[in-house]
Amino acid sequence: MGKLSKHQKITIALAASINLNTKRKRKIWVKEYLLLREKLSNMQILSVLEPCDLINYLRVGVAEFECLLKLVTPYIQKEDTVLRQSVSAKQRLVVTLRFLTCIFQIKDINIKAMSKLNTSKIQFNFFLFQLPENETEWKEIAEESETKWNFSHCVGSCDGKHIAIEKPPGKWRFVLQL
Repeated sequence: MGKLSKHQKITIALAASINLNTKRKRKIWVKEYLLLREKLSNMQILSVLEPCDLINYLRVGVAEFECLLKLVTPYIQKEDTVLRQSVSAKQRLVVTLRFLTCIFQIKDINIKAMSKLNTSKIQFNFFLFQLPENETEWKEIAEESETKWNFSHCVGSCDGKHIAIEKPPGKWRFVLQL
């Protein structure tokens, strides 16, 4: 390619300046229903629920919810931008817990997508559960279950239902699939 003439350089400069000055039509940054998130979300329901209703709604008590929120906030919190507010960590945890409590009843694909994303972040980035190493650790878990829920010999729960698990014979670090 040869040198550009003065006329060609001026033409290119004018074309570039015209292109820079034309304003693009912007897409909608925030959908209208998202602006009403504070009024239409689960957070309104949570503000009027009694503690016993909260247990039925999310399958965790107030103290356990606050503890979980403190633990997972660094992993699921998004930053607010100048243009819009992000979904808070509390809202994300509520949606995730609600999704996990009624996984087969939710029909909204957006809630499912957000919940799966949150669930995977919580699962892979934070909750790497280890089985207790010895008998005393198993007993500590069972005693905690006894004091909290008055259910002896329980080392876990599934959908709010307590499961009594007995040590399998032989290698007892074996993971039971229930």
